Amino acid sequence: MNHQRSQTAKHIAKFIQINHAGELGALNIYRGQLFVAKFFYPNAVASLKKIANQEQNHYQIFGLWLQQHTIRHCDGIFIWAWGGFLLGVITALFGQKAMWTSTNAIESTVLNHFEQQLNYLQQHDTATFKMVQRIKDDEQQHQQCGAIHGSDSMRYIPLSNLAKGATKFAIWLSIKLAH
Repeated sequence: MNHQRSQTAKHIAKFIQINHAGELGALNIYRGQLFVAKFFYPNAVASLKKIANQEQNHYQIFGLWLQQHTIRHCDGIFIWAWGGFLLGVITALFGQKAMWTSTNAIESTVLNHFEQQLNYLQQHDTATFKMVQRIKDDEQQHQQCGAIHGSDSMRYIPLSNLAKGATKFAIWLSIKLAH
């Protein structure tokens, strides 16, 4: 029974390490988009700032959880910082619709990732489940903002696929680099 509890704790710790790295990536995606939006899409700046602030808060919440449980952050976390910023700048440079379409794609992927975790957490750790659920609710708002302001036009499918693929790759890499 003690071994099972230990394995459960390891799974949950890995989830939070992955989420922590992902939130840093997301924060930097929005920082990259903000960098471009300030010059080209001033009407999007307030929404992007609000989302970036929420992502900063998520990053801090997961970081505090790791600190309280004396668990290191995911190795290679700087990859998420730089990769996120680069993805944010690139998607924003394709236009405002492209930027929001990629937000929709990224957040949809993240929501799926959280949903898988929540199924496990609901059975094994109520407090962590509630924490991740609250963050998932914010991410759902981000996804909806992307859906409202983005486009489902065929011309954005490659960029949407790039954003989804980059997010899936980051999650996969986080899983490999988490302890």
